[in-house]
Amino acid sequence: MKQIVIDENYEGVIYKGHWFEFDGDLIIDGNVIIKINLQINGNQTINGNQTVHGNQTIKGNQTIKGNQIVNGDQTVEKTQAVRGNQTVNGNQIVYGYQTVDGYQIIRGYQTVKSNQIIKGYQTVSNDQIVNDSQRVERIQIVNGNQIVNGYQTVGLNQTVRGNQTVERDQIVRGHQFVTGYQIVDGSQIVIGDQVVNGEMKILGIKTAFSLSLMQDKYQLHFMSNLIKIGCKEQSPKEWENFTDEDIAIMDEGALDWWKKWKTFVLVTHKELVNVYKTK
Repeated sequence: MKQIVIDENYEGVIYKGHWFEFDGDLIIDGNVIIKINLQINGNQTINGNQTVHGNQTIKGNQTIKGNQIVNGDQTVEKTQAVRGNQTVNGNQIVYGYQTVDGYQIIRGYQTVKSNQIIKGYQTVSNDQIVNDSQRVERIQIVNGNQIVNGYQTVGLNQTVRGNQTVERDQIVRGHQFVTGYQIVDGSQIVIGDQVVNGEMKILGIKTAFSLSLMQDKYQLHFMSNLIKIGCKEQSPKEWENFTDEDIAIMDEGALDWWKKWKTFVLVTHKELVNVYKTK
């Protein structure tokens, strides 16, 4: 794949004092290295990797088909999609939707004015503000305060080394650690251990538990909204509604086991929910 270098001599780049501007859309098939502070007054599409040695401003949408490294601050005024990993060694502001298909590392503060989806782990070295829904599919670490004014889902463990505010429902499918206070205006589900060192305010239903045990041939794992039997993970309602035919094709001898232990499994989960549920 070819490599393109954008510096002060790149065609279409205009010097503006402390930065350079490019008018229009910038579309490049290949890897890109940007060696200047660059503002693109349109959309940017890079069909490869991008490395920026300075600050970057995109006035339109940004699509990176590979990995992205920005060694300065980054501002995207519309949507941003990174199909690989993203590292920003400064502050980041995105005014539209943000999707990163790999991991994301922000070594400053982060503001996303719309929805955010991170399909790997996420690390933010300062404060984070997301003014709509947020989904991080692996571990999330925020080394400052966090505000999410919509739904929040974290696929594994979550650490917030400051105060946390989530104004709708929150689901953390692992352990949660919050150094400051925590406010969740909706329901909260934490499947692992939870530690909050400040005041906690949950205005909806709070549920947090995780319990494993062995029952005959299968390992059972009870979680707030899931039951895992062997390698099969489903909601309690889905387990209850499975037909004999559904169960029989899951594993040899599964139907005989299910007929014996179905009531125990469903009742145990219901009792655990009742025990751990608090207002």
